[in-house]
Amino acid sequence: MSESPCPGLLKSNEAPPDTEIPLIRAFLSQQQSRLDALDSQIAGSLSADIELLTQRHAIADRIQAHAAVLSSLRRVPAELWSKIFLVVPSTRRAGNTSRSIPPWRLGHICNFWRDVAVSNPFLW
Repeated sequence: MSESPCPGLLKSNEAPPDTEIPLIRAFLSQQQSRLDALDSQIAGSLSADIELLTQRHAIADRIQAHAAVLSSLRRVPAELWSKIFLVVPSTRRAGNTSRSIPPWRLGHICNFWRDVAVSNPFLW
């Protein structure tokens, strides 16, 4: 199995540096080729080998995790999230017109959102 070009990014919500994006895309392409080859082997075999299926699932999981690293949501600047968070507490949840969403709940999404929420004095 190939080593990930961005193991740290797989466990965070940080956007990849521009220099790593081509490496991640090349990795995704390589993994997709391997997945296609395994699919061909599995389709050609009447009794699909458990090992091939295990490899296929591992590669598919790796593709999904690396594709998430390239998500455009990771590139939204903190300033924009801060403005969005100012609107969120004033919205009402369906069926509950008496309470708004408290700002501390925004910090439960991920470390980045917590940092943005805590650093915005207008939320508190």
